[in-house]
Amino acid sequence: MKNKFYLISVAILCLSIILCACGKETPEQITTHPETTALQTEETEIPTQTVTYVDESGYHVVSRIDPPTQEKTHPPVPSRTQPPTYKVVTTPHFSVTPDQPVTLPEIDKHTSPTQIHYPDQPTFDSAVTIPEKANGISIQFKSNPVIKGNDATIAINGVAGKEYTVEVYRNDKNTLTSDKLNPQTANASGVVSWTFDTDNCDIGYRKIIIREVNSDNYIQTSITVIN
Repeated sequence: MKNKFYLISVAILCLSIILCACGKETPEQITTHPETTALQTEETEIPTQTVTYVDESGYHVVSRIDPPTQEKTHPPVPSRTQPPTYKVVTTPHFSVTPDQPVTLPEIDKHTSPTQIHYPDQPTFDSAVTIPEKANGISIQFKSNPVIKGNDATIAINGVAGKEYTVEVYRNDKNTLTSDKLNPQTANASGVVSWTFDTDNCDIGYRKIIIREVNSDNYIQTSITVIN
């Protein structure tokens, strides 16, 4: 019985020695098999390294090594101190040289706007007037001035029942001819009047002479015909 225990103890001892010997040689036989692969994730796409080795206990260990973070480079920022650029446009300039004097239209200094005569607006010399003369007759009423084309009226104070004639000059030489200018007899108050049109009268002062028939009594006056 003791021999059996002895044999078993020897066998266990031998087995222990063998195991110890194997345990001492195992570290020398450990080899490292690095397997480097590039792992890219769909999101970040950062390359990594995976290392597989066997530790002291005989287990295979897989370790991942991330590379160090790299600094991001940014594009150069344009400088704001750069001076702005301008587009210069040259405008043509024309100058007059002394050899080419500027000529201006001649103006008649003696002509004024008041001396310009228009055919449709005849003028008259306002300085020329008809002198007023009277003998035994006086003016009661006359239209003055009169717009050319309108009617004019003249009335005198004479002697009742006396007959009087009138002459109206349409211009400086000729008189008007009209039934409205026929001789008239003074009324009971001695008043005589005539009304006539001025269509045929020229612009300006128009002389009028009224005479008492069979007498030296008369009056000379005028009316002004205007446009």
